[in-house]
Amino acid sequence: MKWETIIGLEIHIQLNTLTKAFCSDEAKFSNDPNTQTSIISLAHPGTLPKLNTQQIESAVRLGLAMDCEINQSSYFERKQYFYPDLPKGYQISQQASPICLRGHLDILTSTGNKKIRLHHIHMEEDAGKSVHDTDPYWSKIDLNRAGVPLLEMVTEPDFRNAEEVSVFLSELQRMVRYLDISDANMEEGSMRCDVNVSVRPEGTQELRERCEVKNVNSKRFARKAIEFEVQRQIQLWESGQTVRRQTMQFIPEEGITTPIRQKEDAHDYRYFPDPDLPPVLITAQRLADIKTNQPLLPSDYLDRLLKEKNLQNQDAFILLEEKSTVEYYLKLVDDQPALNKTAANWVIQSILPYIQEHHLSIDQFPISGQSISTLLNSIIGGKLTVQQGQEIWSQALVNSQLSMEDLIKSKLLSVPTLNVNHIIEEVFTSNPEEAKEFRNGKKKLLGFFLGEIKRKYPGINIKEVQEILSTSTN
Repeated sequence: MKWETIIGLEIHIQLNTLTKAFCSDEAKFSNDPNTQTSIISLAHPGTLPKLNTQQIESAVRLGLAMDCEINQSSYFERKQYFYPDLPKGYQISQQASPICLRGHLDILTSTGNKKIRLHHIHMEEDAGKSVHDTDPYWSKIDLNRAGVPLLEMVTEPDFRNAEEVSVFLSELQRMVRYLDISDANMEEGSMRCDVNVSVRPEGTQELRERCEVKNVNSKRFARKAIEFEVQRQIQLWESGQTVRRQTMQFIPEEGITTPIRQKEDAHDYRYFPDPDLPPVLITAQRLADIKTNQPLLPSDYLDRLLKEKNLQNQDAFILLEEKSTVEYYLKLVDDQPALNKTAANWVIQSILPYIQEHHLSIDQFPISGQSISTLLNSIIGGKLTVQQGQEIWSQALVNSQLSMEDLIKSKLLSVPTLNVNHIIEEVFTSNPEEAKEFRNGKKKLLGFFLGEIKRKYPGINIKEVQEILSTSTN
């Protein structure tokens, strides 16, 4: 029997607001436990929450980017449950009235384009963190994260394999970074994913019991967790057993999922509207202002790279990986269409490897954009060969204070003057049969002679050679 996989995601995105969701404590990531807390995030009696307008605007920005319907009148609720790292004994969240409804994100997989539908996006606060591996006898509580603003995105069960999930998470990371609402660093916990997995016989429409794999913190682990869980469920069904609804955890060291607890049909969280927080009202004017100031999205940049700059898909997606990279590239080729493809190659093959090796941002690259433009124009104009350009590039990296114009001039002076006509005759003499055919009009041999001359004389102006050879066959 063939089986079909059904997957839905619940994704928590930690926002990069300056302060927490309902108080003025700092919200940044910190390795020093319990250094970003106050009487409010510690839930002292009598303390009251206050709305963070930046969290609301971030939610609207993400909703607009995902083509959601924005709920202009939503409210916060209290989600009641006990856990040691939840000081209040409840979490402020949204359940009945999320701020963003429906929407979708289009992804490109190895099998083509696919639309992943969203159910909703809602705002909430994070809990603290329980630490179990620093003491042999005690678990410790770090409340730095308690109250940090989150957006939770809930998708429809539209995924059919681990690849689609991985691509979706990559696209979502890119989206929130372009919107500048989160760094979406899964390793630091600023984006976390719960994966709901079930299987069914291929061709049927039934939805069998599902299991939820909690808090997956990387795309690689998400793929491995899904692949293991799918096989585990298939084996259970094929052996005559049933899949019980459970909450699972993924063990990276072993590549397996194991149960944390049985999952009931419905949790009794006793939701009710938070009496200390007013409704979240977004006027038509405020919504229009947010739309007007919405940053360019990855799809906007992709359209420019493919249609305006004529780049290949593969190169375009590499440049799109970081917003700073694509903006750096576009600034480099501004009003210089001849540089489009050459500049893309140099950014991808030379600049990105260098900054990754030296742990720099692209804005910290030691050679100025103007100098790079000067070098690339000298190469595509035939003034320098690619090999000479790479040599100058290496010199400039060693000493970025050197003028690019001086480096180019120095390189040209070090190359002996070549008599192009004598070189052409020399290559013709070495290849008499091909020379005869070429002189008789076989223009296809032009590439052969250009290659031979370039191989023997790498410093030659190949464009000048091409002009002379083209004239000789007219």
